Amino acid sequence: ELTTNKKVTKLEDLQGQKIRVMTNKYHIAYWNSLGAAATPMQFTEVFMGLQQGTIDGEENPYMNIVGNNVQEVQKYVVETNHVGHIITFFMNKDVYNSLPDNVRKLVDECAMAATAYGNRRADKSIQKYKQTCIDAGCEIVALDPQVIAQLRDKGKVVYDMVRKDLGSGIVDQLLQAIDQARKNGK
Repeated sequence: ELTTNKKVTKLEDLQGQKIRVMTNKYHIAYWNSLGAAATPMQFTEVFMGLQQGTIDGEENPYMNIVGNNVQEVQKYVVETNHVGHIITFFMNKDVYNSLPDNVRKLVDECAMAATAYGNRRADKSIQKYKQTCIDAGCEIVALDPQVIAQLRDKGKVVYDMVRKDLGSGIVDQLLQAIDQARKNGK
C-alpha cells in the first residue's frame, strides 16, 4: 500500500510525489512510471524522512505500516495493492512427482487447506491493522477500479524488465495464475 500526506484518488495525484522505495530497480521503475519520484531510502530512515517532509510517502503492507508506526506521521493509506499478497505452498518438484498418486492428492488437499487458512488469518490481521491506522487519524483510500487499471497499465514497464531479466516464461506463468485467481474471486 502507499502511505502519504497528499491524498491520492487518481493517477495525476502521484505526479512528483517523493515515494520511498526499497533500493530495487523494479520498485523504482514502477513508481517512476506513474509519475512519482521514486526515492530509494533505507527503511531505518523512513519515519524521520516522513516526519521531516524529506519524502511524501512510502510503500509497505499494512503490517509494516503499523509495525513501524508510519500511521503516526501520514494522513492517508492508499490501497494501491501494487505488490501481491501471496501465500503459497512450495515443494521440491522431484519429490512431489515421486510420491504415489494418493499421497500427491493428500499433499494437494493439505496445501490448499493451509493456504486458505493462511489467507483467512492474513485478511483478519489486515483488518486489525487498518483499524489501527483509522484510530490514528489516517484515512483509508480505496481507489476506483479504473484508477487501479491505470496503475497496472503504467506499471507494465516492470513486466518488460522482469521478462528481460528472468525470461517470459516465469512472467507469463505468474500472470496466468493471477488471472485464474481473479476468475475464482480470490
